[in-house]
Amino acid sequence: MDDENFELEAIPAGFEVKSDWTVNSLANSLASLQLESVLPDSEIDWGGAIRFRLVTTEGLQVEADLVERGDEAQGAGEESETAENEHWLRLVSGLYHTALESGVEQAEDISVTREKAEEINRRTGGWAYRIPKYKFDSMTKRMDDLLKSPDS
Repeated sequence: MDDENFELEAIPAGFEVKSDWTVNSLANSLASLQLESVLPDSEIDWGGAIRFRLVTTEGLQVEADLVERGDEAQGAGEESETAENEHWLRLVSGLYHTALESGVEQAEDISVTREKAEEINRRTGGWAYRIPKYKFDSMTKRMDDLLKSPDS
């Protein structure tokens, strides 16, 4: 496929995408991602994490769990008036289930996609990454940020 724009899933009836740019910016948020710090993912409370999922035309699925940690994550006695919240990400990759049913029909294509997913998981599995706030904000947009209502 030679799609120039990403597609947003699960658009409610009567709504439409504000612009291709809004959806593309969401999908492109993983591009040029600069990691500020790393911790074992077990050191982060992932309860209430926001899940961001990206699926490529080849059937590669990348899921990012995102959390924001406030001053309590800084530790006792380290309070600061200038302390900002931290933004953390963990990644898991795999094959999108419909890629196996359609779209990616040749076993060789599925094999290449599976290898890409396994490589991502080898490199990122078990780790959490602190990311810049603007990247966190880009990945945690809500449907309201991306869609025009029928009344607009």
